[in-house]
Amino acid sequence: MTADRNSLAVCLLLATLPVGSPALAYVRTTNEQGTPISWQESCIFLSPDAAGYPEVGPENTLEAVTAAVNTWNEAAAACQASITFQLEDPQEGLHAGFNPKGKNKNVIVWLSNHWGNEETDYDPQALALTTLTFVSDAGDKQDGRILDADIEFNGVVHRFTTDPSRDNDAYDIQNDLTHELGHVLGLDHTCYDGWFAQRPSDDQGRPIPDCNPASKLPVEVKEATMYPYSDPDEITKRTLEQDDERGVCGIYPPDRNAGPCQPVDLSRDGCGCRTGGQPDAVLWLALLALSLAGGARRHRRGDHESRRHRTETSPRQ
Repeated sequence: MTADRNSLAVCLLLATLPVGSPALAYVRTTNEQGTPISWQESCIFLSPDAAGYPEVGPENTLEAVTAAVNTWNEAAAACQASITFQLEDPQEGLHAGFNPKGKNKNVIVWLSNHWGNEETDYDPQALALTTLTFVSDAGDKQDGRILDADIEFNGVVHRFTTDPSRDNDAYDIQNDLTHELGHVLGLDHTCYDGWFAQRPSDDQGRPIPDCNPASKLPVEVKEATMYPYSDPDEITKRTLEQDDERGVCGIYPPDRNAGPCQPVDLSRDGCGCRTGGQPDAVLWLALLALSLAGGARRHRRGDHESRRHRTETSPRQ
């Protein structure tokens, strides 16, 4: 069995329907085998950084984090979905990473001194990056199982706030984190930016539309939580739209044979994930800010001990 590390620098995801159609579709993230990914457990533990975002302070940051978590939990509870987020007490010294031999933490951190490095090569315009590590092995019963999820916010380039009405040049933490948590659940961007080897399809089997031009997309698409573009002072993604709710309910139905509510501990559960170095495949979804110069920015595709896929969140078109 091999673990696929998927770096998703997640902006906000697009709904995926033609002009004039209701946004009643969602897109799932898949591994290299084409298997939709999801958690096997009945809950997902999240560990927020105790320092929070410096400009708003730890208390206000935690309040925004809690609100974003509750948004998804309430949607899951409404349809009796077999998944819930469990928010742990804030901790100091957290960092993104994957331990193939032991217990993993799904962290939420704000980076203020550096954004990526020569190995990670994060897009400088990304607002946030969600990195998913999962199993990609068509011959194994755990194929598609998510093992770890880390969310990093780019405080080096961008400013964040918890009250955009008073600071309309900053990005709303609750707004953007709600989107990122959708990726943690296994939801993907619902419009096509050209970086996939093959155009994905939504849950109805329909190929998803191009992200651009955004002017041809219906309002329902642009207001979806998983829409891949974000503005400063935007708060529309604090709440879920119908397709977002259908996503969590569809991936985690009540009758799913979910495992116990406990953190993923690979030393305990016997996952035969490859150890040493990077996991086999890395998928990144990047949430990007809207470029002041306009236009969506794209990364090159390349290999770094693994295959990467990045979807950027760009300035609103």
